[in-house]
Amino acid sequence: MMALFHGLHTCEGGKDVANMAKNAPIGDNHRNGAMRYRTQSYNPVTGNWTKRDTAIGRFMDCKQDGTPFKGVRKESIR
Repeated sequence: MMALFHGLHTCEGGKDVANMAKNAPIGDNHRNGAMRYRTQSYNPVTGNWTKRDTAIGRFMDCKQDGTPFKGVRKESIR
């Protein structure tokens, strides 16, 4: 007889696997928690926010509407 543990369920292969975290409900445009290892900075010349991967250092995306990315921390100006 297979014992079930708290937070585990049995998949079709018979192995116990952990339940996946969910950001439900889907489609409400909401994130639980911030994006880790990503930052954003404001470019005053263009007026756009640029998202950057802090692990690699490359620029990932640029927002054209002038508003910051949701759930991405802002880089501190030193």
